[in-house]
Amino acid sequence: MINRRTLLKTAATTGTIMVFAGTLPGLRAIAQAMPPLRRSLKGMDLDDPILKTWREFVKIMKDPSRDGQPVSWVSFSNIHGTSGAFNFCPHGNWYFLPWHRSYIRMYEVAARAVTGDMDFAMPYWDWTAQPDFPAALGDETFDGQPNPLFVTGRLLQTGDKMDDNVVGQAVMDEIYANLNFEEFGSSRAPGQNNTDPSWIRARGIQGTLEFNPHNNVHCDVFGPFMCSGASPQDPTFQMHHCNIDRVWAQWIAMGRSNSTDALWLNMPFTNNFIDPAGDTHTDVVSELLEVEPLGYTYGLAPEPEPKPVAYPGRNLHLAALFGAPMAITLESVGVERRIMRIDKTATPSNPLSITLQANKTELQRAVDPSTARALEAAGLAQRKVYAFIRQMTPSKAHTTQLQIFVNLPNASATTPTTGNPNYVTSIGFFGPSQRHGDHDMRPSVAVNLTPALRRLSQNRPSDSDQITLQLVPVAQQGDNLAIAGDVTPAAVELAIV
Repeated sequence: MINRRTLLKTAATTGTIMVFAGTLPGLRAIAQAMPPLRRSLKGMDLDDPILKTWREFVKIMKDPSRDGQPVSWVSFSNIHGTSGAFNFCPHGNWYFLPWHRSYIRMYEVAARAVTGDMDFAMPYWDWTAQPDFPAALGDETFDGQPNPLFVTGRLLQTGDKMDDNVVGQAVMDEIYANLNFEEFGSSRAPGQNNTDPSWIRARGIQGTLEFNPHNNVHCDVFGPFMCSGASPQDPTFQMHHCNIDRVWAQWIAMGRSNSTDALWLNMPFTNNFIDPAGDTHTDVVSELLEVEPLGYTYGLAPEPEPKPVAYPGRNLHLAALFGAPMAITLESVGVERRIMRIDKTATPSNPLSITLQANKTELQRAVDPSTARALEAAGLAQRKVYAFIRQMTPSKAHTTQLQIFVNLPNASATTPTTGNPNYVTSIGFFGPSQRHGDHDMRPSVAVNLTPALRRLSQNRPSDSDQITLQLVPVAQQGDNLAIAGDVTPAAVELAIV
């Protein structure tokens, strides 16, 4: 809803100078003002005015004369975290998207104020459309001068390509297919029952958008900053997270819905951000749901809403699996659920294979393609099969990627992922996993097994009541297994919802 507060915020962030009279014409004048358009780096000339402004801003912010000031490159980065820890930023929970939206906007607003370019809007690196590392970030010089956006020591250099299993269209199609916000944008922390700020840093369950591609892009770029809490010191960060924000906006434009839970909407990020004057300010999640009132746009046209999902209680059941307090047991409402505690470690040379028992009837309802089509034709939601891999401990988080296969007992670190029907996804690890106060910070993920199981069922129908998961640690970059670490999960849960 556009109100006086958001209108004033829009005027401030777009650079609109006008007297607020509170009259209807005045309200319409601000509401109809078109905020600057965030554009893709793909096809953008290196001398584009947007890139010129961004280079100028980064250079100014890095100037040693600003050291110790609140409006400086390092001070802005320290809001997110340092090389050893996160600070204010949430990862692995449902505040991940709105907090980073406000954080990237902080840079955008500061760039306008510092450079005087009120038309500036943060460009984004769409790694799916442009999987090669952009020259704007990777070239050491521009126009004969050092490029402020270049960072020495990155693993990716200009033209190096990201893998399809991290940023390919199939990855994005699965992300956009999610209809539940906590499945799409990561979930609440288990047991959350208030909006105390300590919950902002607590770990929930990462959805695909966060554990892949978000985490993997961070650590594929690597270098001195990108795979740590200090990642905003690499100018790749802002363009990477601008794209994550665009994906969220695109998801909404496709007719999806954010959470309506008050524990999400009412959470304040108290004094987490710095304005161009150097003062801190607070944003509340409910103020961060629409981008235009925040002073920018992606120019996205709303798409038709998806077909209604009539499966009773799906969002409620998913919320319970993600950790919402429930007065009922999931089994009593038809959710198939099996939990296996794990006391073994997956290593690059000895992957972990986990066999999970399921109700044969429920499993076949979920994985048989003809049954799935019949349910959809009847206006009912197709059943989905999830693996919740909980509280993982990676021995070398920054150099390890965990590849997931299903029903492929001989899966190894050399098993190809491209075109492999048994391949599910690749999990990246980003940030520390030590305890934070009362909260266990070991990452947990929700992996949707359904597409892979349906592919396998098409090729070879099965009446089995078992699913085997293969957890295969590989090197984050390249095929050097010596740099890949081990991964130990605390538990694996199978759920059919």
